[in-house]
Amino acid sequence: MDFSADVSEVVTPKRFPFPTTLPVACLPDETAQMLRDRLAPSPIRSTMGHTALAAADLPTTDWPFLGDILEQTSARLVSDRTFTLTDDCFLQDHVFGGALSQFQPDLKALPVIPLTFSLEMMAEAASCLVGASYRVVSLHNLRAYRWISLDTGSVRLRAEAQMQAVENSVESSKQSVYVKLFQLGADAADVLVFEGEIKLQLAYPTAPAPWAFALSDPAQPSLEDADLYRTCMFHGPRLQGVKHLRQWSLNGIEADLEVLSTEHFHRSRGRLRCCLDPGLLDAAGQLLGYWISEQWGPADSYCFPFQIAALYQYTDPLPAGSSVVCRSYIQFTSKHQLEASFDLIDESGRVITRIEGWSDICYQVPRNNFYACRIRPQSEYLSVPWMQVETGTLCRLVAPFPEHFLETSWGIWQRMLAHLMLSQPEREVWYALPERGDRRTDWLLGRIAAKDALRQWADQVLQVALAPVDIEIRTTPAGKPYASCAALPQQAWPDLSISHSEGYAIASVALAGQQLGIDIERRSPVLETMQPAFTKAEIQLLQNLSAEMQALAIQGLWCAKEAAAKAAGIGLQNAPQSWEITQYSPGFDQMIVTYGEASFAVSLWYTGEEVVAVCLR
Repeated sequence: MDFSADVSEVVTPKRFPFPTTLPVACLPDETAQMLRDRLAPSPIRSTMGHTALAAADLPTTDWPFLGDILEQTSARLVSDRTFTLTDDCFLQDHVFGGALSQFQPDLKALPVIPLTFSLEMMAEAASCLVGASYRVVSLHNLRAYRWISLDTGSVRLRAEAQMQAVENSVESSKQSVYVKLFQLGADAADVLVFEGEIKLQLAYPTAPAPWAFALSDPAQPSLEDADLYRTCMFHGPRLQGVKHLRQWSLNGIEADLEVLSTEHFHRSRGRLRCCLDPGLLDAAGQLLGYWISEQWGPADSYCFPFQIAALYQYTDPLPAGSSVVCRSYIQFTSKHQLEASFDLIDESGRVITRIEGWSDICYQVPRNNFYACRIRPQSEYLSVPWMQVETGTLCRLVAPFPEHFLETSWGIWQRMLAHLMLSQPEREVWYALPERGDRRTDWLLGRIAAKDALRQWADQVLQVALAPVDIEIRTTPAGKPYASCAALPQQAWPDLSISHSEGYAIASVALAGQQLGIDIERRSPVLETMQPAFTKAEIQLLQNLSAEMQALAIQGLWCAKEAAAKAAGIGLQNAPQSWEITQYSPGFDQMIVTYGEASFAVSLWYTGEEVVAVCLR
């Protein structure tokens, strides 16, 4: 195929210097302020209520992403669309993670609506408002404010389209529509998630000549065609539009794309007729991820789009299976933000789409097997074995994530991790926890550590490989965690215990039918603040110690009480003085904790950063 074209009238996009370090997971100041202005302290509210306002005789359309038309006049349109993982099948191929379980094939990682499908919904709203005889020729000043994810398997979006005056023109052949997308919440205010201007004409404009494309020091990509969606991208078959990477350099990338069939995008609609080609546009955006991957490897960072300056369209979507060359200039505009321009060129050498100012935010992947767990959640472990020989248990530890990583971008990475690791009932419990504070993170990381310890036990004892979602951690009425596994309904599971401190989570599984309690403490508490936890005899003991030994003993005594109460299966019950230290070794590494008539032997280990107590009985 000859994709050459006349480039005599070309203007090359602007370029910027390139950094040599990986971007960090934060927003530019100006972008963060823009988002704060729009989303805080209270979200921008839709002007529509949640009830349908449409007259019964409003016309229906076959615009596949528009949904129900609630209101339509000559200048305004409002529509309501519910996306579901069941009906909108393309979303099953846009989930943040690989297959979760061989036993639960229908359980998916977190689905997210691709940015380009939001563009399609906006374009359809504009097209429906002005009439199907008009063509969407360009989109401008497109801004996404947050991820649109299907945390519970569905999400409702409302499009509000408003006619705009066309500057310096009285031609009826040109129209301009401003569209806003709102995410609707059952108990919360409607939140603005996307907005931009859509321009339409009765006919497409003449396509410009392609940009001159001359990469500096081009290199052959390291990714083979067969690995494009195996090791780098998370897209499933319906959205795998990148077929071959031709070349790349520090200032761009060139690739062969294929127009995807829309026949299986929806469960029952058949082949969809779209205003844009959201699948092809998404494939173009994927090239930024491949560009990052060629520089630092696929496990080093994620980059996701949030803004487009302009998108120009010069023809209707091409037939499925058509070949398209995508040429992109890419540059870092800050430590953590990319900007790209694209030319999409058909087999005749004609530009079919041009995109300017496509911006992505980059997030550095934590160095804790997070990437591998996303790609292979059934077999990888987020935790690491920890003090298993010393404690005589299968103990595993999850270290804290980089500061603010799990909370950034409205908690998208935390929610992604929850969907990778939790069963459906556990997800419901997790979502019911407070969004603010550390409770969600502590609970999630503790469950992950517990599941990993149980997976290690199942592998070693049962010779069965289980995924995190296959194991459900439940709690007794007293709060003691225990394991359940629907794939092994008759299996008796060993006792387990969970603890967390200062962002660290540990969990341990007992062997040989023992009861187990474990506790970790990383703080250095002051005696005055801990006095309510100790008996008078314990306080007197602590007061007689040197300052250095006192700090160590405070942690040790507290951890011993916690571990004993967990092994008993009832917890401290807000009465730590009822759990009395009755014996202790000179180094406080062995203690006897008495509760009523019961005694609990506790072993302790002191490192430079934490105290760990284990009670086995």
